[in-house]
Amino acid sequence: SVYPADPRSGHRSRAALRWQQPGTDLHRHATAIAPLFVTLAAAACGPDSATPVAAKGGGARFPANSAAAVAASLFLDEPAIEVDLFLTNDRVPVLVDGPRLDPETCRTLDGGRITEDVWLIQNDLADLDAGYRCGVAADPTWPDARVGEAPVHTLDALTGQLLDDPPRAVMLDLRWTPNVSHAPEVFAAEVLERWWRDAPPTTLRIVSDRPLMIQAAEDRAR
Repeated sequence: SVYPADPRSGHRSRAALRWQQPGTDLHRHATAIAPLFVTLAAAACGPDSATPVAAKGGGARFPANSAAAVAASLFLDEPAIEVDLFLTNDRVPVLVDGPRLDPETCRTLDGGRITEDVWLIQNDLADLDAGYRCGVAADPTWPDARVGEAPVHTLDALTGQLLDDPPRAVMLDLRWTPNVSHAPEVFAAEVLERWWRDAPPTTLRIVSDRPLMIQAAEDRAR
């Protein structure tokens, strides 16, 4: 069964970036780019202030940032989807809200609780797949959401979900964190190069609460 995704926009102050310059690589690879560069002072999270956003892929009904949450949002034709991204040790963008696996919602492969920090910067994607599953327990943010064991979702898999779907707005929240992340320019390059390679039919918006991360993304798009 598929349930509605989160209709809330989840407004938070974010440094945000949208491109429309015809000369940029991003314009060539994206179907539609909104004409706006938004600074840290901006509070609107959606493509415009009236657009509802399925936060964390649709975390109000399925595990946050999961394939199931995104699938539900697509099925329900949500106009905008927001997901969080972080890089693994081998530079794979994964849909995780921060530098560690969430011990509240993730478990070891045998179902045990995570008792030590699982830093993404110290683990390759293969390590995460071999040792952990997320969405197993309720998220305190959305206690009524369904739970469901699944591997960590990746940006590559997300673009695959979007390729055969009608155009919509997608917001990638780059959760770069000093001292426990790859450099901002590496982070930006991995995310944007993978997005451009697959070129899903979306309006792309890059957001981050770190100005250094936004600057790196803007530099990479030039």
